[in-house]
Amino acid sequence: MSRHLFLFTIGPVQSFIAQARKTQDLYSGSRILSDLIDEAINTLDKSGIIDSNDLIFPNRKIQSKPNRLLAILKTDDPGKIGNDVEDAVRRRFKASAEKALKKNSIRELPELRSHIENFLKIYWVALPCNGNYSEKYEEIERLLGAVKNVRVV
Repeated sequence: MSRHLFLFTIGPVQSFIAQARKTQDLYSGSRILSDLIDEAINTLDKSGIIDSNDLIFPNRKIQSKPNRLLAILKTDDPGKIGNDVEDAVRRRFKASAEKALKKNSIRELPELRSHIENFLKIYWVALPCNGNYSEKYEEIERLLGAVKNVRVV
């Protein structure tokens, strides 16, 4: 089984901030992103791919997590794991959005469903990691930046 450095991010953070009109809105947007990162971590935990020492960032114990995670995956198929984590996060976001719509008696429109399904921008990169960790970290950050700059139409 090989080891891979795995970097996963959720956005768009800027949209969460720009839409906030009150401090409570900022808190809610931050809470949503934090909960989604928790979902990503829980998905990795359930897969058995990582153990307690393999999650590098963020610390599991902090309540308010950033919009990214870094972990060591023990797998020969990091692509499958990345896709599984992304799917779990998207399902969680969709379920939360639908719950909020129902709670507020908002009629679901096809355009709204499309917006919910396409709102999150999720990027992740997995890189074989058998050498110098600091070099691999710099490389994975560069690769993630490159992935974010590619616009798929």
